[in-house]
Amino acid sequence: MTIDRWLWPDVCRNQDTSVAKAKKAISEYKKANGQPEGMAELMVFYCERSSGFSADVGYQDDGYFDALVRMFEQSLQMIANLARYTAAGTLGTSCPSTPYQ
Repeated sequence: MTIDRWLWPDVCRNQDTSVAKAKKAISEYKKANGQPEGMAELMVFYCERSSGFSADVGYQDDGYFDALVRMFEQSLQMIANLARYTAAGTLGTSCPSTPYQ
């Protein structure tokens, strides 16, 4: 998976991280499908992989952490919106505004 590759690279092969390329995968999903449930899942997966890599190898890049925090905030907003759409019975319809742009 692209998100996994760019957020948890193989350090033994000197692969780099790329927040921009990982976010691009989410953006491409949004354009192609845009289902709120899928967006939330990808955003949470981004956070899991980003934090896991940081903990596993001791990665301490400020930009990487800033992007993780922003994505975490956006995923919480997306999940809160999912709860509202589910309660309103409109989850299957288009989501008028998603926090990730």
